Amino acid sequence: AYMVQSQNKLISSLVAGDETPRDECVLTSIEFSAGATEFQGKPIVSVFVDGDNLASQEIAGIQSTHSDSNGIKDEVLEAAKHVQTYHVDVHNRRMPREVRLKFTNDLWQAGKQNGDRNVILADLTINGHNVPEQQVSVAPDQKVVLASKRAVMYENSEIVYTGPFVAGCSLSAVAAAH
Repeated sequence: AYMVQSQNKLISSLVAGDETPRDECVLTSIEFSAGATEFQGKPIVSVFVDGDNLASQEIAGIQSTHSDSNGIKDEVLEAAKHVQTYHVDVHNRRMPREVRLKFTNDLWQAGKQNGDRNVILADLTINGHNVPEQQVSVAPDQKVVLASKRAVMYENSEIVYTGPFVAGCSLSAVAAAH
C-alpha cells in the first residue's frame, strides 16, 4: 500500500510539473573562512541555519594590542592574511533559505591593556559551492564593513547569506523535499 501511495504522489508531482527533489538539495556541509584579532580570548562566531543555532566556533587570530582606529585597522588587515576554514556539522538537513553568521563576544578596551576583538569573514561554502557576493548582506541595524564577499565585524553583529545556495534547488522544491 505504501508503494502505491508514494507512486501516486510521485505521479501527481510530475503531472503538476513540480521539480523532483535531488540529492544536491540536501544540506551536507557548511564551511566558512575567517580571521580574527584576539583580545583576552578568541572571538566566537555562531552559525544559524533557518534560525537554528548549529554551532559556535572560536576563531583563531592575531593578538590585538591596539584600541585606536589606526592600530585596529592595521591589525585587521594583518588578520585578514591569516584566515582559516571552519567546518560546521550539519547532519544532512534540508537546504536552508538562509544562513547567518553572528559575532557574539566583542570586546574593546583602552587604558592599561589595549585591544580589540574583531572578526573578518572571507567566504561561505554550502555543499562545496561558494556563495556569490549578491547573496551576502548585513543584517539590519548592524555595524559591519562589507566589501565584496568579505565582512569585517567590529562589534557584535551578523552577516546574512540568502539562498538558493545550489543551482537547480529552488526554495519551493527544497521545502517540498522535506
